[in-house]
Amino acid sequence: MAEAVSAHVTEVLVVGAGPTGLTLANELARQGVHCRIIDRALTPSIHSKALGVVPRTLEILEKFGISQSLVDQGNKVRGVNLFSREKRLVHLELAPLFHSEYPFLLIVPQSVTEIALLERLARWGTRVERGVELVSLAAEGEHVEVTLRSGNGKEERVIANWVIGCDGAHSTVRHQLGMSFDGRAFARRFALADVGLDVDLPRDELHAFWVKGGFVGIFPMREESRYRLVFDLPSAEEEVTLSEVEHALARCGLGRARVFEPTWLSRFSINQRKTKHYRQGRVFLAGDAAHIHSPIGGQGMNTGIQDAFNLAWKLAMVVKKEAPASLLDSYEAEREPIGKRIVQLTALATRAMLIQNPVARGIRDRLVPLVAASRKRQEKMANGLAQLSHSYRNSPIVRDQRPGRSEGSLRAGDRLPAGWLNANGVQVRLWDLLHDTGHTLLLFQGNQSGDVLVKQWGELKRNIVDRYGDKIRVQVIGWDGSSSCTVHDGGGVIHAMAGLEQGGALLIRPDGHIALAVGPSPERVWDDVAQWVVPTGME
Repeated sequence: MAEAVSAHVTEVLVVGAGPTGLTLANELARQGVHCRIIDRALTPSIHSKALGVVPRTLEILEKFGISQSLVDQGNKVRGVNLFSREKRLVHLELAPLFHSEYPFLLIVPQSVTEIALLERLARWGTRVERGVELVSLAAEGEHVEVTLRSGNGKEERVIANWVIGCDGAHSTVRHQLGMSFDGRAFARRFALADVGLDVDLPRDELHAFWVKGGFVGIFPMREESRYRLVFDLPSAEEEVTLSEVEHALARCGLGRARVFEPTWLSRFSINQRKTKHYRQGRVFLAGDAAHIHSPIGGQGMNTGIQDAFNLAWKLAMVVKKEAPASLLDSYEAEREPIGKRIVQLTALATRAMLIQNPVARGIRDRLVPLVAASRKRQEKMANGLAQLSHSYRNSPIVRDQRPGRSEGSLRAGDRLPAGWLNANGVQVRLWDLLHDTGHTLLLFQGNQSGDVLVKQWGELKRNIVDRYGDKIRVQVIGWDGSSSCTVHDGGGVIHAMAGLEQGGALLIRPDGHIALAVGPSPERVWDDVAQWVVPTGME
């Protein structure tokens, strides 16, 4: 009989210490909110697992100060190749297509990413409780009652105000909630192999081969001659063998490549599944607990990290009483459509690579180069892969108040792109003007308003500071060096990007997305800011 102990109270319980759970715990800690994070595994995984870190994820992890460390330990991929019948159908140079300060895909083992997140979390004073699993969960009005069990069988009753299930595809949290995980598995089996490989392929490019109804992907890792291979399996053997790896290489015309020193060989199935809802009362799901899909495109870990960050800053504001609890309703509204779209697109890509009919394969091979030839389509595909184009335009907590906004300009819900400004003669990043943990109000002077709007913005800035304190950082951006502003936009590049050539304002959320976009009207800014942030003294 397990020994039960009295209940312990915690603000937030995070279940699962993979990249999703670690990101959530890190952002809560960075925002000054304590949480407990548990994981049933006694030690972190040593396997490479997910390899690809996309530009948008690096932008988010920059807030933790770990992006450059990951870049230093990874391999920058700047190109993607797609072959069929040993003929290259598509070649993409990624750097000109990515609108980010990280113009590459980073190949770095998941274990390295987890270590960086663990070390950063420890510096904030939070450590993962290992060998602890959740065995039961029950919502009780204003809290959640949870039973945890440690490896020695001892049970602990925990009263948590909020519980976040980041515990993977077989999520206990999801099962305890009785939530469905709808979808299906592909009939074909697949293999993963981290091996040494002597092969004449560029080390800064990914290589994908469509081979007679199958697929072989070759991903260069940082260490010289080390690669990951992912391929479909013709056999039903339990163990992946080097001979199967060699056969996969022969299928794509690389039969002379020498394979050696395997460090990880694994067989897996591809499931496409998703929950309908990401929240039930005071319990949330994130990452693989909410959605799993084909590894094609390397979207899984990145989507989980971005789920976690989206939820964490909102939860922190609610816990600190800096925002109404209704803010949390936007988590599912924003992240569920993205999860749904990724499941659909990765399923479509997987089906395309597994086409068995030779005629259908021929049609596919003719159409794909035509579709990929357009620069506009290349940018759309690349920035979708990089998760840079994900937007929350339909979110209930974003608002665009510009009836005459210019075509192609940023809209409320979009991610604020990278850009450069001039501050007293020194070039500064647009991102460096943003609040470290809170909202930022960017006030744009415009090209026709002169100092009149600057004075209005100055008054608004003083009022915002008086009412909201350090919860909102306010920055006025002049059009050029003739402005009285300390920061200006040479040539109006950022103004044009924002569609605010005649002046206006953007309210930027802690995740770098635009909450509010207005024209040159201080009153509209004042009226709307209260929708997102609770004034100081009213918490």
